[in-house]
Amino acid sequence: MNQCVWRGGSVSSDEADEELPQKPLPRFSIRWMIGLVTVAAVFFAICQIAVGGNRWAQVFVLLVGIAFATVMSYAALFLFGMAWDSFFTNRGVARRPTGRRGQPTHLVGETTPPEKRLNSEKIVVWLAAMLLALSGSKSFADVNWVGTYPTGGKMLDYTMLVGTEKQPGQGGYLNLHLQFTPTRRVFTAEHNVTVFVSSHHHYMARLAATTSQSFKLDQSGEIVTHQMLIPHFTATNQLQIWVTEDGQEVSDRKLTAYLNGNQFTYVAQRWTIGIVHRGLNDPHYPDVRSLTTIFGKNENTLAPIPEEDDKSVLTWKEKAALVSQTQAAFVQYRSLEQPHLAEHWLAYSDLDLVIVEASLWSELKESNPSVVDSLSQFVAAGGVLLLFGTDAAILETKASFGSQIFEKPSGRIVPKPADVIARLDLSGPNDTSPLSDLQWNGSITKQSQYGNNQFRTRKAVYDDLVKTNSEMVAIVPPEELADTIETAVYGLGKILLIHQENPFPGSFQFWMTLEAVLLEKPLATPWVQRHGLRYDHGNTNYWRWLIDSVGGPPVKAFLTLNTLFVLIVGPIAYLVLRKFDRMYFLYFGAPALAVFFTSGLFVYAFFSDGLGTKLRTHQWTWVDADNQVVVSQDRSSIYSSFGTDALRFDRQSLVLPVLPLCVQDFSRNGNIGFPPNGRVRWTDEAQYWSGDFLPTRSQVQYQVIRPETGTPSPLSFERKSDADQVLVHNRSHLAIGPLVYRDSKSRYHFVDRVAAGASMVMQPSSQQAVGDLISDDELPPVGLVPNVRSNWSRAYNPNNPADDRPMLERRLERWMRSLPSNGFVGLSEVDPARFPTESSEVSIATHIIMGLAK
Repeated sequence: MNQCVWRGGSVSSDEADEELPQKPLPRFSIRWMIGLVTVAAVFFAICQIAVGGNRWAQVFVLLVGIAFATVMSYAALFLFGMAWDSFFTNRGVARRPTGRRGQPTHLVGETTPPEKRLNSEKIVVWLAAMLLALSGSKSFADVNWVGTYPTGGKMLDYTMLVGTEKQPGQGGYLNLHLQFTPTRRVFTAEHNVTVFVSSHHHYMARLAATTSQSFKLDQSGEIVTHQMLIPHFTATNQLQIWVTEDGQEVSDRKLTAYLNGNQFTYVAQRWTIGIVHRGLNDPHYPDVRSLTTIFGKNENTLAPIPEEDDKSVLTWKEKAALVSQTQAAFVQYRSLEQPHLAEHWLAYSDLDLVIVEASLWSELKESNPSVVDSLSQFVAAGGVLLLFGTDAAILETKASFGSQIFEKPSGRIVPKPADVIARLDLSGPNDTSPLSDLQWNGSITKQSQYGNNQFRTRKAVYDDLVKTNSEMVAIVPPEELADTIETAVYGLGKILLIHQENPFPGSFQFWMTLEAVLLEKPLATPWVQRHGLRYDHGNTNYWRWLIDSVGGPPVKAFLTLNTLFVLIVGPIAYLVLRKFDRMYFLYFGAPALAVFFTSGLFVYAFFSDGLGTKLRTHQWTWVDADNQVVVSQDRSSIYSSFGTDALRFDRQSLVLPVLPLCVQDFSRNGNIGFPPNGRVRWTDEAQYWSGDFLPTRSQVQYQVIRPETGTPSPLSFERKSDADQVLVHNRSHLAIGPLVYRDSKSRYHFVDRVAAGASMVMQPSSQQAVGDLISDDELPPVGLVPNVRSNWSRAYNPNNPADDRPMLERRLERWMRSLPSNGFVGLSEVDPARFPTESSEVSIATHIIMGLAK
């Protein structure tokens, strides 16, 4: 029998041709290695939370970073050595001792077969590489992964990874990413789960929701990804998330997720811009330095001029880092990576402008048309889409919009060199301080107000850019610059085409021109002006749309009952009881009458408002016939006697509650431990709002927007060949009239009523007819309204009621003075399908239809 024994580093064998074995690898446990790699993965996850702004995570990373890096370096070298040795062992470079029959011989004291040990080593190497790759791959992701459910170590058949998108806007919906992963290879059973998400803030929020949505995890299924829309009204900096099955929570601990970044900047930003890109190292990723300077100013504060004069070209990593950070200006950005793009337009509803490279838009139209449809709905509802690229890519993009007519702006709107300098205002300091929240009243300002500032002057920074011949200070002839821009109206929004392969960072003159193009009529305005709502102030027009004499005390009835009580208990009771010599009855009669009349006051007040739900609704329909876009906008006030109903809205509807006060009460702390009583439930057909969104005996008000693309116009106008008369066709299911139309030759036409599905010949008319058909019922006058006050948030509301109106109302006001060519305005029957409640008593209901015909 052959023997193989270690002796002084050599092997004695009775076979002369046997080779010496290699020195055995260090004996480290496989479990130890798996644990080390797991710790590394956890560390990367904590790093992501730290980048998201969580304080405890940042402290943790600072404390253990150096030590952890040392351990990881050692582990990486060791794993590389194991892999290297395993590779050359399999190739036969270092052969083990063999027996007589060529079989490998075990070393003395060796208990694990070499083949199995090598396989285990390969598994460890593979596992380490995969975990490190997965951990590192998320570092550049646009989804901010905030936690995993369940927490507390409880094991389920699945885990749910939760992620949020960065930089939410002024209001709308927050897009939540949910990734369900089976604990084993697949789900061992079918799961019908309901995910609950509650919104919180460290100050008391007058407007907050607990949102729920159900999902199905099929048995034997693998990783499933869903997206969930959460109503967002800027007063949210923390989410609590939990899951139920069959009505029972699957874990006794909720996941607490902190929103990314400094949440206070979301309240005051003027523009929120989304950037759609392909992902890592996208060559068309925008450099937003000069864009931030122009779009980042507000009424009182200028945005800083970029001071990185020595960096004319930024790397992809530097550009991505610039976009992801909170800007020191009143513009914020959201990076939207192609794989994570939402297929529901409400996920973009809080944005103002979306930037997409033209060839990427064409790719999306082919590979993921639902994303293109969602972005088109976003534009139809009033947003702006900016597409840039080569002439060929732009031409292909234009074809995707069908018959849309694009126009070049006039060179007159391009600012001259002196105008660029004047608008940059080089006389003051270049304030690069971040935005700061004044928590005692909720206002947003620059941290420079606290003093001790040492800023460079704006002129010095600008001169440095001139010295380095920076693209940002370039001046182009007006006609040449205007020739690179095309614009078109789409619904209530705009589409901008930039004929440049890479217009970034671009010159200050270029972005000033783009801003002027957006503000040309029809206006493309930021979120606050588009919807007429600002949640950090309240809405002054709230009072114009209330249901009359509902929810308030019946003063006249109370005075009448009190007067009767005084007369009966006083002189009448005295005279009657004295006549019958029963004065002692006053000791019992007066309290009894007091109880009787007090009860009468309560019962009268209760029944005077009715026992059901009352509704006042004003419906608007905007028609863009050229692009087949129809936008519905409703302003509804609801009063419920018992608050037991739920408001029903379409899944495609942007629901915006209207408040007369600031959304936050800065005099009270928020109740983080308990979910808000406002409830939003998503189903396959609709979204249901209940709880505090429809309270008992209190009026609530909502503004609802629903864009529809690819929808033919409900009205069409045809000129009769034998006369100057116009024939109107009503293709809707509602009767329309009176209706005024101004044709392309600026002649006015009028019809009193057109039945559903009918046609009528219109009669000659004038501009005066437009003003006559809109009464105070359809458009309540903008008069004196109460100051919107709250204890600490505002001493008064600085907004003028005329500025607190949505874009459609302001446009109607202009059209009442001058109706544009091919424009029409009329009244229509009310559409009951758009009511938020099915069974309600309607007090006032109007429907205005307006738009542009072909």
